[in-house]
Amino acid sequence: MAAVAWHAKVNRYSALTYGFLALFLLTTVGSVVFAVYKDRETQLERYIQRVQGNALVYEDQITQTLQWVENMMRSLPEVANVSLLHADPQSLERLLQKLQYSQPALRSFSIYTDREGIRASSNSQNLGVRLDLSEFDPPDHLPADHSVLRMGPSWQGQRLFRGSAGSRR
Repeated sequence: MAAVAWHAKVNRYSALTYGFLALFLLTTVGSVVFAVYKDRETQLERYIQRVQGNALVYEDQITQTLQWVENMMRSLPEVANVSLLHADPQSLERLLQKLQYSQPALRSFSIYTDREGIRASSNSQNLGVRLDLSEFDPPDHLPADHSVLRMGPSWQGQRLFRGSAGSRR
């Protein structure tokens, strides 16, 4: 009878030990899962901050580049010593090529007129190419002094003469 009581006592202690072991394992697993979840949340917040910072830097860079191009195109008639409509396309082409070296992110500079299409470009193969300007922003309703730089849709292809306008989404 003493042996049976002793086995019952051992079984109770074993059950209690297994219960504490299970509680310990559940607590450990729960803590690890919570820590992983919080770590992932923290990493996502850091990545979001990094992406936002990169987007702001990109916005500043593209704004500065476009402002530089706008200022350059406005001063181009003074540099060429002649109106852009009356200047020799070959001399304008050489001037545009020189100006393009300072902006390697841009593929080419072109001067476009409704009558001739592209009349001068830093890439001579673009000469004569006609573009659909209906999707360019801002709309061309301003006088020529104010309407210098306009942005068009994305372009499929490496060059104007080989590519085509992409679709807006």
